[in-house]
Amino acid sequence: KKWLERIEKQLLQEYVLHPDPEKAFEYEPFKSHGGFKQLNKIFDGQLAHIVREINYNLYNYHSKKEQA
Repeated sequence: KKWLERIEKQLLQEYVLHPDPEKAFEYEPFKSHGGFKQLNKIFDGQLAHIVREINYNLYNYHSKKEQA
């Protein structure tokens, strides 16, 4: 749950995560907690897919919002 809260806080600051999942988690608040490798273990090796889905959905949401 704490990882999800950290991701949420990051997304409140920026619309999307870095497109390269390893780079997305090499900075704080993720780095000091094991970064990409640790988070990828927690999410059963699915972190890259999760980052792509989050970015895709958030980018599309904000693009549609700006066009309205």
